[in-house]
Amino acid sequence: MKGGGFSSKVGLILAAAGSAVGLGNIWKFPYIAGENGGAAFLIVYLLCVLLFGLPLIMTELLVGKRSGKSVSCCPAMVGPDCYYTDLPQ
Repeated sequence: MKGGGFSSKVGLILAAAGSAVGLGNIWKFPYIAGENGGAAFLIVYLLCVLLFGLPLIMTELLVGKRSGKSVSCCPAMVGPDCYYTDLPQ
């Protein structure tokens, strides 16, 4: 299996710059929110991530691992009442 790569140096530079900007925002947002009285928001946000995001990502990974397909392609694995007939095959 061949790994992916960048077709040009410009693509590599743009991807690296986008990653740096994204990481800067991830580190800066909680700091600014906490400094300006947004600590309660951050607590609620992290609680929601733990209660909703973690189980959803675990479900997606487990269903994908077992079926070898994306979650939208195999809703019947989740349960018999979760089958949508209008999804693309």
